[in-house]
Amino acid sequence: MSLELHIFIQDSQVPTRDAWQQAIEEAGFATIFEPTLDLRRDTGFVPTSYKGQAMGYEFYLEPSAVCACVPLPRVTIRDRLLLGSWSLDGGTRTAFYGHP
Repeated sequence: MSLELHIFIQDSQVPTRDAWQQAIEEAGFATIFEPTLDLRRDTGFVPTSYKGQAMGYEFYLEPSAVCACVPLPRVTIRDRLLLGSWSLDGGTRTAFYGHP
């Protein structure tokens, strides 16, 4: 099973790793990005940890036009797409939901 998350955002609002990490912590999530993560440069597998468990996900920052998931007129002011994809095997499901 996989989980895919699409975040549509204006290019000028793409956060730094530190700003995104801070927002995640302030929201109460126990996810930690690698300190070297560069949202503008890094793509593909991104190692993270969740509640102390090592894990990772696929990450891409792309033009929003590449996404066929929603009608484009709804996202025209948000010209970038942050895409995360997790493969939810038993260990990952347990880390996210507290049960396998």
